[in-house]
Amino acid sequence: MVFILAFLFGLFPSLITAQQAVPVVINEIAWMGSSVEKVDANQHWRYEWLELYGEQSANLNGWSIELYRGEELYFQIALSGSIEENGYMLIGASDKIPGVTMSYANLGGKFLNDGMKVVLKDALLNIVDEVDAKNGWPAGENKSRRTMERKEDLSADEAEWQTSAVSGGTPKAKNSEGFKEPIPEVFSFASKKDPAGSFSKESVFSLPVGLALLLAFGSGAGILGLRHLLSRQSSKTFGAPRD
Repeated sequence: MVFILAFLFGLFPSLITAQQAVPVVINEIAWMGSSVEKVDANQHWRYEWLELYGEQSANLNGWSIELYRGEELYFQIALSGSIEENGYMLIGASDKIPGVTMSYANLGGKFLNDGMKVVLKDALLNIVDEVDAKNGWPAGENKSRRTMERKEDLSADEAEWQTSAVSGGTPKAKNSEGFKEPIPEVFSFASKKDPAGSFSKESVFSLPVGLALLLAFGSGAGILGLRHLLSRQSSKTFGAPRD
């Protein structure tokens, strides 16, 4: 029996592999919208998109993406076409979004800024992947249009998310290394060369450091003043005439 199965697998390997789950994941979400050329900035929120990533090629006919407000189904997108091995599918609210694979005009404004649940289902209505962000998006930044990216480790039991290091995200490309908050500058003197070729020194310090220096200076001045006052009182005491 074992030899028969091995023989069949050698002839028809798809009989075995077809039953395995196809690793397609929700990879990036521009829930805040994105910048689009020749569109006013106050309308960029309408240009939302979602990116799928396929570790293997897959036929997505009959698949869907569902958006939930709480536990209530709010919006559904019917998918079609296929995704290549190590490829991307970009589902966006407009074909003006660079690289968009499927355009759904009704998607604009459907991603709520305070979070929602996003579910990817296959043709048999099985949940392939989901992002439960009902209590708020775990990543992404509205003002700078930095998208919410999935971290690269697809083997993790639970998806981890990061804010893109790139304003506008990385549609249909490898995700960034993640946005890192800039380190506050401390008090320092930096030599800068002006266009004329001469050097000048510019003092740069952060507000917390400046306040600390001001408090330290004030404390030192207060101590010196107190010592001076005590010294004068002492001189008057010892220099006064006795009866």
